[in-house]
Amino acid sequence: MTSASNVAHDLYEKLGYEDIHVPPKAFKRRSKTRSDVRFEREKDPGYVRSMYMNSVEKLTGLVIRENEFWKIAESRGWPNNKDVRIGYKNGKRIGYAMFNSSRDRLSVKEIGAEKDSLSDILQGLESRTQKEHIVLSHVNPAYKEEIENEGYRWTYDLWERVMIKDLSGKDVDAEQKFSSLEGFHMGPYEAY
Repeated sequence: MTSASNVAHDLYEKLGYEDIHVPPKAFKRRSKTRSDVRFEREKDPGYVRSMYMNSVEKLTGLVIRENEFWKIAESRGWPNNKDVRIGYKNGKRIGYAMFNSSRDRLSVKEIGAEKDSLSDILQGLESRTQKEHIVLSHVNPAYKEEIENEGYRWTYDLWERVMIKDLSGKDVDAEQKFSSLEGFHMGPYEAY
């Protein structure tokens, strides 16, 4: 993983790495939405992980690393990430979101939702900010249709890249390696 704006990207290319994935983003101009979803700061990595693992069940890519990250985090201790919040509606957990405010936007790095609750999470985020825009990064491809139905525009990151090189010296067949690049996902631990 690197940024196309970094010198490192050119170095990796010279070393034989190829771009195989540009992470998707989604953005929306905030409308005045009311929602009874509230977000609580809770340290419950088990819940976050279960929501995440359900959402990536049919995806490929860097999600395969999650079990190893989980083992590392269990042994080293979970980071105290104040951006991770669990969403509640009518007293029940409906998912989580990792977000913070920056400049003129609410920046959302990851979302995991219970079945049929993604709209509630998105509307809850929209109702709690006064920022002009909402930007979703590290967007989960499994949520694409629902995100677009909520009025978000789907785009690709201008800078971020995932690169790959086969160290055996063979040409990389990224489609074969990851099954489908349509379902390629980076995962929340990039930001966690």
